[in-house]
Amino acid sequence: MRRLAMLSMHSSPLVQPGVGDSGGMNVYVRELSSALAQAGVDTTTYVRRWHEDLPGEIFVEPGLRVVHIDAGRPALAKELLPDVVDAFASGVIDHLQSSGGADVVHANYWLSGVVGHRIKHELDLPLVCTFHTFARVKAEGGDPEPARRENKEPSNPRRAVRLGGQGP
Repeated sequence: MRRLAMLSMHSSPLVQPGVGDSGGMNVYVRELSSALAQAGVDTTTYVRRWHEDLPGEIFVEPGLRVVHIDAGRPALAKELLPDVVDAFASGVIDHLQSSGGADVVHANYWLSGVVGHRIKHELDLPLVCTFHTFARVKAEGGDPEPARRENKEPSNPRRAVRLGGQGP
């Protein structure tokens, strides 16, 4: 593997943890992407444009860039993100096709898993999924998630070639 498309649709690795909904997943995606880039894997992390002033691409370090994909208005509420999954997937596919592609897609969280499934089939790429939370586990703790997440999330593992939990 020489080129990786890292999907983090709803959470940018460039946002300071603790700001808004950012937290552990931001840190995980940033650190994993950085480690892969340092190991020689050309890593592009795709995130949804969350502010209108963001540049299209940010080169973070050698071998690592973040690409902002237009999908819905930038200030879109987190609860409405499932409505822009198709727009995000189309934007990532367009970028991949115009920039030389990827060897593997790595999706983080259930929304990116849905996007990754589409990319896997349209571009014939292997898909890896990392789940940072599960709707059913959150619900057991008293923090229920929307039904559309509970309905989509269980199919993501069957779609991926590799699965992973959040790293150490």
